[in-house]
Amino acid sequence: MHTIILGASALSERLSMALYRIFERQGGALVLSQQKIFGSARGYKVLIALAGEATVVEAEGALVLLPADSHPPILRCPVTLVADSARQSWPRPLHGQLISCGFSAKDTFTLSSRTEDSAVVALMRRVYSLTGQVVDPCEVPIGFGQDDPFIAFGVVSTLLLTENTHILEVLGPETNNLQL
Repeated sequence: MHTIILGASALSERLSMALYRIFERQGGALVLSQQKIFGSARGYKVLIALAGEATVVEAEGALVLLPADSHPPILRCPVTLVADSARQSWPRPLHGQLISCGFSAKDTFTLSSRTEDSAVVALMRRVYSLTGQVVDPCEVPIGFGQDDPFIAFGVVSTLLLTENTHILEVLGPETNNLQL
């Protein structure tokens, strides 16, 4: 099972729904938000939790996604932190990895191209999955539309880092706004 934690922001609810739709079709997901809990209570493979500013994270090996306008949770264990580089300062994970997303050459995830209805998310350098496997640089075409780019970064980074690359085929350019 994988644990995905989203920093609370206006974007997090949309990102959690996109991830829920993807993983629900792949064996079940449970979403814990500040307002509701929904999904497969039994046999879920992915737990998606929305964390507020004062939330303490003690879920070793979790994937933490932080949109630019989110308040980072308090990290008390090794995690993989995927953060929007539009915000200049993020907490450094304890013995984990910090992966940036954005439009600069220094970002680990960026958009190599974007049209009105699709985008190509590029992993610019080697990273490690949540199980320690090497994930080499690659490009992932997805249906995208006018959504915030962090939705694309969050979905693609989650699928690569949880080693669910088989799902990326479903997200090809024909997909509309990640409405799977």
